[in-house]
Amino acid sequence: MHDSGLKILQALFEKITFCPIKINLFYILIYEGIPFVSRERGPGEIKKGTIDDVESMCKLVNKKYKYINRFKFGDNCVLGIIDGNIIGFEWYSTHPYHKEERTGYRIKIPNDSIYFYDAYIHEKYRIRGLWLKFKSYLAEIMRKTGKKRIITIIDFNNDLSIRTHERLGFKKFKFVLAMRLWKKSIFIEKIIS
Repeated sequence: MHDSGLKILQALFEKITFCPIKINLFYILIYEGIPFVSRERGPGEIKKGTIDDVESMCKLVNKKYKYINRFKFGDNCVLGIIDGNIIGFEWYSTHPYHKEERTGYRIKIPNDSIYFYDAYIHEKYRIRGLWLKFKSYLAEIMRKTGKKRIITIIDFNNDLSIRTHERLGFKKFKFVLAMRLWKKSIFIEKIIS
């Protein structure tokens, strides 16, 4: 099916109230090596998040119990801060796998890799350099932990994020169609060469 056809099909199922079918389409992208950000710019300082930051994070996106569970599971978060306020975050994991929360898709994370997911930046601060500051901070974590590759997923219809990642050097590795019918999940994967 053509890209635009998949986007239309996904949008159609999202509009149907109480639809027993849920479709998610996403790419898995890989970055080989540790990212190098030549010039950090823009406002904000970067720090590692803790469970004590959850309430403030919920002012951006309210996923309180998901955030708490992620910290309890051992995942980590990096925060963007301006004047003591959280303006953005990005989660990361070094576990052997990550179960994608919306679909249940299990993402394998090799020992030499780090998995970045669920990034959000307040609208006022987008395209001002904070995302690159996140990547620079996380590159330092990769150096300290011996990680040599980044894995991330991006929704199929998030063209801006896909282009931004590709400009930094990420490559599409796999396309995943995740379908859920009632409580049964089906995943169709296609390796992108």
